[in-house]
Amino acid sequence: MKAKWLKVSVLMGFFVCGLLSPGAADIAVGPLTLVIDVAPGEVGSGYFRVVNDGEAPEEVTVSLGDWFLDPQGNTQFAAPGSLERSLAPWLEVTPVTFKLEPGQAQRVDFTIAVPSGVSGDHWALLFVEGSEVIPIAETTGELQTRVGAKVRYGVKLIQRDPGAAKAGRITAMELLSTEPLKIRVAFANTGDAILWNVTGRMEIRDDTGATVRTLEIEEFTVLPGGERELVLEDGGERLAAGDYIALAIIDFGGDYLVGHQIQFKI
Repeated sequence: MKAKWLKVSVLMGFFVCGLLSPGAADIAVGPLTLVIDVAPGEVGSGYFRVVNDGEAPEEVTVSLGDWFLDPQGNTQFAAPGSLERSLAPWLEVTPVTFKLEPGQAQRVDFTIAVPSGVSGDHWALLFVEGSEVIPIAETTGELQTRVGAKVRYGVKLIQRDPGAAKAGRITAMELLSTEPLKIRVAFANTGDAILWNVTGRMEIRDDTGATVRTLEIEEFTVLPGGERELVLEDGGERLAAGDYIALAIIDFGGDYLVGHQIQFKI
């Protein structure tokens, strides 16, 4: 019996916040993150470039959006102006539609007019989408799907307030398991500045106070009002039976470190 094939054409979108591999798309955008220092009551500006690296003309559209980081550190998207610290209402962008011939580049300019009476960092996103549809074929069993994907870049715009305050605290610690040793730590940004390159460690101490294990915390970023959940796992040998303290220490780049501890038994 011959296999039956169903061919379906679908149009979907791919989104990237980083550079694509060569050949994946005919337009290139950069830089993809722009941090502009603008104090309340002042105006700042910047730009990025869009280049047509393909062999056919491209119709390019620039549109506005919001973004935030979920507790796992993944970028999520929202409608422009929907977030408390959205930069979208203060942005002007030009041009928002343009045509690029092969090899041609276009500069996209933006201005940020921060009103008086606000404080802290704000952010938004500019989506950049070309007209090229990338064909993709997928086969699952007897079903063959032909998909056309349009690539959409995201340029993160961040207004950094020179007077913004850095603050943070550990809001929770929880022992998830003892074999392997796995502990959850929740850290909140309680200031109004974006906390970049936050790092730290967790020390496991026995009942004599000696540190028997140290688990490093990899760098992460937390937006104002946001929280990051970390799960630290010890990949070493099982701890000997006894009483222990897990002490988490986090350096968020402020004037002080924050710490929190829990007790547990093996």
